[in-house]
Amino acid sequence: MLDKIYIDRLKSGNCDEFDQVLPSSFLDVDEDELSFCGDIKVHGKAYLSGDHLTLQLNASATAQMPCRICNQVTRVTIELKNSCMPVALEEIKGAVFNPNELVREIILAEVPAQTECKGNCPLREELKPFLKEEEEIYFPFKDLEEK
Repeated sequence: MLDKIYIDRLKSGNCDEFDQVLPSSFLDVDEDELSFCGDIKVHGKAYLSGDHLTLQLNASATAQMPCRICNQVTRVTIELKNSCMPVALEEIKGAVFNPNELVREIILAEVPAQTECKGNCPLREELKPFLKEEEEIYFPFKDLEEK
């Protein structure tokens, strides 16, 4: 479990940094078509910005899901980079914030709806006559670089 964040310690402009490795059971997922394996790495910081507590974090986890083509179990890496989550101070009871549920929700929100083994399932060619033709999609921000 992640350490609790004490709001009083942050009031003088301090920043609370954390770097923790959590078991996959932290995500509490018990689904037939979704499970997590290995450790969940969470690194980030918490600080006050006005009347909000801001959590800025990076996290990584490995999910296991069935391939959408062949149904074989496939591992998918979930990466969060520079995720910022503000929490209003008025919502925090007793000046102690437990970030576990919020971090869990953010990681689970990044799980893709479907995936393919090896990024492009080898059985795709066999099933190609039965699949819909993919249209070329324009992504206007694809050339932007992450800083």
